[in-house]
Amino acid sequence: MIPSSPRFHFAVLLAVLLAVLLSPWDAAGQTPNALPDLVRRAENAIVLLRSYDSAGRALGQGSGFLIADGRVVTNAHVLEGAARVEVYDNMDRILGTTDHAHSLSARVDLAVLPRMGTAPGVLPLANQEPPVGEAIAVFGAPQGLTNTVSNGIVSGYRDREGVRWMQITAPISQGSSGGPVVNGLGQVVGVSVALLREGQNLNFAVPVRDVQALVGSPPGRLAFPSAASRGDDRATISSQPTDREFLESLPPAPLAQVVHRQLSTSSIELETGHYVEGHGFSGRRGDVFTAFVVSSDFDADLTAYGLNAAGNAESLGYNDDAAGLNPVLVVRLQRDGPVGFAVSSSRVGATGAYRFMVLSGDSSAELRSTLMGESAAPPASRWIPGGYNSNSGMQTYIDRESVRRLPNGYVESWIRFDWSVVQRESWATYDTEKNRYEFDCRGRRARTHSIVYYLRGQFQHSVENSSGPWNSWAPDSVGEINGQLICQIAGLS
Repeated sequence: MIPSSPRFHFAVLLAVLLAVLLSPWDAAGQTPNALPDLVRRAENAIVLLRSYDSAGRALGQGSGFLIADGRVVTNAHVLEGAARVEVYDNMDRILGTTDHAHSLSARVDLAVLPRMGTAPGVLPLANQEPPVGEAIAVFGAPQGLTNTVSNGIVSGYRDREGVRWMQITAPISQGSSGGPVVNGLGQVVGVSVALLREGQNLNFAVPVRDVQALVGSPPGRLAFPSAASRGDDRATISSQPTDREFLESLPPAPLAQVVHRQLSTSSIELETGHYVEGHGFSGRRGDVFTAFVVSSDFDADLTAYGLNAAGNAESLGYNDDAAGLNPVLVVRLQRDGPVGFAVSSSRVGATGAYRFMVLSGDSSAELRSTLMGESAAPPASRWIPGGYNSNSGMQTYIDRESVRRLPNGYVESWIRFDWSVVQRESWATYDTEKNRYEFDCRGRRARTHSIVYYLRGQFQHSVENSSGPWNSWAPDSVGEINGQLICQIAGLS
């Protein structure tokens, strides 16, 4: 078995003690009438989501809430396998139906659905995360019962498998996934998402910072996630997975895309005192991949793991790059299945930022030259691959020759969007668009200045916007991937 973090087990024990010792709402200095008042302010913004497959069969239900612009925020896993989703208010009146999301991140388990008519009520998003010990309330619609509420406190923040979670003591019932976690001011501080199987009253939420980022990302037309095993609508975090479950649960490393991570005291800690972060991948027998780590903060080690015939984890290779800080590891898979890459430091207790990437084939030279900026022959193509959206079949490419720093400290670049399916809008029918973007690398945001649409290489339409609105990079989004690559090319990463 691959060990789980002892720090996480201690965090679980601490949360239990907090739940026993504190009476949540009173402990935070709230008056006896605070919770009923909060319910009255929030009730009209809570919605019930019912999902259906392409044959019209009911799949399940979950919770959500309406935000200031009338859109609906919920969990991504609530939408899994759905062909359409119906949204109902607290009086069980249908607000609308949708077959797509505006924004979606499976990694942080969030989705934003389009506006549906007039919102009966909305909830504001908090500007910052609540401190540990603050009283909160969780709203949802378990078993279709809207405006069910439970209360508790924020008991901690946990980094698990590269994702930051807010741990709360308020119970999350089946059907409440996607409901808001609200502070005493009626502001959303998180979205309820999970409970720990082995614990009692140990529940989790996506912090508001991830909600703010996804809500602020440019809206698209994204298909719902494909079906996964259903039954209980709650995502679960298990502290004793099998080796296969562990490898499959690692944060995915998209092929040919940069992943920025942090080796920290919240990472998995080995008995030796070394910290480890994992990255997941999958492939077929005989596939060859090249993995690469870059860090200026610590001397990185890189190990690959796969499954043997008995289903247990085994090493597929190791590289500590004794001559430098940046290990390269070429792996040939012995069988079909998941692969895990473990990034650690050669020195006990060392921490810091790093970048990780996987390429197909034995392609370490290409990786060094196109991504990491090390001495090697430059790539032949002017357009280098950027982010890819598997839901819409859209691949982006960055014009590296157009990347330039502006006098205001920002960066400008052209990005090409190639769609696998022809897009039809009122202003144009197109399969390619080229966007001129301005990037704020420090603020992690971007805005569009020009868009040109093409169909089979022929010009169709153009839009100029000299001062478009800034949009924050949503976690795990195409915008974040492209922004990181462009800022690296400009030397501002």
